[in-house]
Amino acid sequence: MKAYNRNKEELTELLDCHKGALTSSMINYLKSLINLEFSVVKNCISAEERKELVDTTLYRKIAAYNIQQMALKLLSEIELSKGLDVKVSNGNDKLNIRIKSGKQSFQLFDFEYVNQYEGHHYEEEKIKYGSLVKLKSKQVWTFKPIGLIWLFEKIVSSEQIEAEIERIRKRKEMLAGASNPYSFDRHYPREFQTCHDWATEKIRKICECDEYLKLLENRGNLTTADKRIMEFSQMFCELMLADYGLTMEDFERLPEMHVPELTDKYIVNGETHIDLSDKDSELTKTFVKTMPGMDVRKTTYYM
Repeated sequence: MKAYNRNKEELTELLDCHKGALTSSMINYLKSLINLEFSVVKNCISAEERKELVDTTLYRKIAAYNIQQMALKLLSEIELSKGLDVKVSNGNDKLNIRIKSGKQSFQLFDFEYVNQYEGHHYEEEKIKYGSLVKLKSKQVWTFKPIGLIWLFEKIVSSEQIEAEIERIRKRKEMLAGASNPYSFDRHYPREFQTCHDWATEKIRKICECDEYLKLLENRGNLTTADKRIMEFSQMFCELMLADYGLTMEDFERLPEMHVPELTDKYIVNGETHIDLSDKDSELTKTFVKTMPGMDVRKTTYYM
């Protein structure tokens, strides 16, 4: 669909055109969003009114404007320490904020406006013709969520580091004890090649475990750039959550895509073998708060 170039003046004019179709409380609410008096994520309107607004183009445009401008407003309130640079990529329909210190770069915020229909359904509408009342089917379209607001932060956690070290040690032990399910018989070239590939992959993954363990054991030695990025990301994330009226208790851990765990097994030629695939790191956790018309996600990277 068409991309919309939103600005305060355009949205105010658009809102004026809808005054006859909305209640005064809705008008005042939308006007406050345009003026950045509070965040659209914050619960400043009744559930019934939000439900009525969420599938209107007017609300969606104003909400997207509010999300982007509030993020930039809060960003400007944090004083940059020496050695930090902020890069903002701001288009009509998306906003991405990154912070840089030396050669290190870290994403702080991401949002992309979605202006697409999800589907439609039919509702019965009563139409009066004098004393007669007839039912007429009305097609009602629903939009996809306005967009995904994504916050990122880095924090120090020795507990998560130890959990990750233990996970990798167990993985290495599993890999070392895994038996090759394929035959080395050269009379069957295809199976021989598969057997060779499996053995090569096993060695590669064990080496990866060794290298990763060395990295984890030195993880506590944070550079100046690490500390700068970590502190700034935490300040920005705290400001955003406070502005949204949310705490971590409002979020749920996002279910990850299933990747076979170290204890997962598979069967070849009637024998049970350990899968070589890895599971998600203990050093990254993503949480989600689902709301009408939008989701807020927060990803934490542990150092």
